Amino acid sequence: KLPMKSIALLLAVVITCSSLYAFDHTKLEQFKDKLATALTNKDLKALNLLYYTNGASQYEIDNDIYSYEYNFNHYAFDKIEIQSLSDLKINSDAASIMTKGITIYGHSYVPNLTPEALCTVMFIGKIKDRSVSAGSASPIGVDPDGNVKIILSKISN
Repeated sequence: KLPMKSIALLLAVVITCSSLYAFDHTKLEQFKDKLATALTNKDLKALNLLYYTNGASQYEIDNDIYSYEYNFNHYAFDKIEIQSLSDLKINSDAASIMTKGITIYGHSYVPNLTPEALCTVMFIGKIKDRSVSAGSASPIGVDPDGNVKIILSKISN
């Protein structure tokens, strides 16, 4: 039999390793490269592959992809930024909706993966000789296959 201290230490090591695995640096860089390529090439099919769609409604998937299509038609892709959830500089209500979900008219919507970070995509352009920018922010997480994916919402049971 293992003493309780050994079991606790083993459990702590497993939890620490699993949280370190959550964002394998190589997988994160692969995600950013695929996202940048899809955005640069205005490739909606490649962009769609970066979403974790399990449990999400088709409407939400289409709406997210359409927002990128709209930006492609009006702006130029500028940059991608990834921030850990602990470093977020946004209001706590918005962060809570992205990470914990929201209840609307009695329906609870929760992320379809565990959020690990926030991915912000920025676009730039000009309107009447004035520089403008647009962007989107989406939580990202690690899917069951170990790949970094954009998180959508699913209805909670």
